Amino acid sequence: MPSKFLVSYDLINPGQDYPTLYEILRGLDGATVLESLWICFFSGSAADLLEHLRSVVDTNDRLLVIDISNSAIPISAYRPMIEIDLLR
Repeated sequence: MPSKFLVSYDLINPGQDYPTLYEILRGLDGATVLESLWICFFSGSAADLLEHLRSVVDTNDRLLVIDISNSAIPISAYRPMIEIDLLR
């Protein structure tokens, strides 16, 4: 069973478009919680997911991957007009 991850990124170069990054995250049943914050599912470790995502961003971009599968911290989100059910 895939683990649940929180993924955040800073794409440093202004005007850059990262369609491959977004396609990968969507392919992992990902959904945006905030503009640069996603929740997705991945069968592997946080380090594995980080390396997978690093392959499609620039070397000066920043990525943060946190495994939240067993988190005791309750997570809630509000984003108008979009239902977020990945927080269950």
